[in-house]
This record gives sequence, structure tokens and C-alpha cells, in this order.
Amino acid sequence: MKLNILILCTSLILSFNSWADIYIVTQKNAPIEHISQQDLTAIYLKKKIYWDNSELILPINLSAQSPLREQLSQIIFKRSTRAMGSYWDKMSFKGISPPLIQASEQAALLFIQRIPNSIGYTSTKPDNSLLKVLLKLETPK
Repeated sequence: MKLNILILCTSLILSFNSWADIYIVTQKNAPIEHISQQDLTAIYLKKKIYWDNSELILPINLSAQSPLREQLSQIIFKRSTRAMGSYWDKMSFKGISPPLIQASEQAALLFIQRIPNSIGYTSTKPDNSLLKVLLKLETPK
């Protein structure tokens, strides 16, 4: 039992130390050039739902099992993805649904390219003329 706990703790430490930077991206023509971490948090909590031009914001998430989603959750919410699940349970009773989920970073980037006003994240800076980076969340190395 102690060995299992030690292995779990070691793997958690290694996974946190291997976090990558996170790039917050949207379409090239989106009505925004930069975003603050505070606004990003509000968007992913669905507390900010419109861009300044009154167009609806469509946040995209990766699956709950994604290490990148866990990393984003820890950075912007200071909570685990699992803890955020209980937040969304409460919000669903208010009729507010969580961000849409894409199965992979590649699927999320394709979605963002094609769907106006969507916003998402990736672990690598996109090399794509149809996307722009709004914010880079740097993680401790």
C-alpha cells in the first residue's frame, strides 16, 4: 500500500514538472487580439459569454482525461478537472451547459478554424494562418 502511494505521488510530481506551455487560440478573424487570464477563466466558467462586439463565445475543451485539460484547470481555476465536474453539475441545474468537448488537440484546432467565435487551447504554438494566439500560459520548468 505504501509503495502504491509512493508511486502515485512520484508520478504526479513528474507529470506536473513535465507540463507544457498552453496556447489559447481562436480564429484569425475573431474580434479579439489578446485575452487576460481573468477573462479566460470567466469564459471557461461561462460567466463571460459574449465578445465585446456582442457575438457569442464558444469555448472548446478537451476530454476530462486529457492531461492538458487538467493542466489548464489547475492554472485558471486552481482546481482539478474532477472538482470542476461538480461545478458543472450545479450549473446544469441553472440551464448552463459546459464548454463543448473535442477528442484531441487536433480536432479542437480544426473546430476553431471552422467555427466562428470559438476559443480553445493547445500545447504547441499553432503554425496555421487561420488561427491566432491570444495568450500563452507559461508553466514552471
